Amino acid sequence: MLPEIAALVEQSALAALSQARHFMYHSPAWFIFGALIVYHLLQLLLIPQSRKTFSPESPANIVVTGAAQGLGKFLVKQFARSHPRGAVNLIIVDIRDDLAPAMLKEVREAAGDAAFKGVHFLRANLADKASTETTFERILSEFGPVHVLVNNHARCQGKRVDEMSIEQFKLTMDINFHSYVHLTMLFLGQPALKEAAAAKKTPQGFHLVNV
Repeated sequence: MLPEIAALVEQSALAALSQARHFMYHSPAWFIFGALIVYHLLQLLLIPQSRKTFSPESPANIVVTGAAQGLGKFLVKQFARSHPRGAVNLIIVDIRDDLAPAMLKEVREAAGDAAFKGVHFLRANLADKASTETTFERILSEFGPVHVLVNNHARCQGKRVDEMSIEQFKLTMDINFHSYVHLTMLFLGQPALKEAAAAKKTPQGFHLVNV
């Protein structure tokens, strides 16, 4: 049986290699996409992952941008629903402050506590450099280090390039690209993050997600 199994494995491997070559030459985009998936799966399986510990004794400050609606609001509600009271401090950053009252109400309902105090709304224009820096500095001053940053905000024109003005295109790039880079730089430049990196140990860890 062993020679038969070995032959079967070899045959399967050759077939997989042939299929990979086909994708590589005829569908390079799908080949790269598949390779990335395999790479990340191997990381999850083979590389020890640090366990995130969010607890009332070691609370985490979580900032989610563009969270007044859509995916961002869903993420904030999941954070509120999935962690014990006092374990997370949710900070929502969005330009749509008109949506704040209803959004905060939904988050408190998700947390199962109408008086839940661990959620905060800050209005900011993330396309503006000064507004972004002022908001980030305010977060550090009022809440402490940002342990988790989820850059989720975005602007969608729904137009072809030739249907947009250069001002509209610039605003889209400022929101969808430049602000992500700016917030990432501010996040990585936190003194607490640098100290944690030097010590190579922190209860919550620091995590960055660019949607």
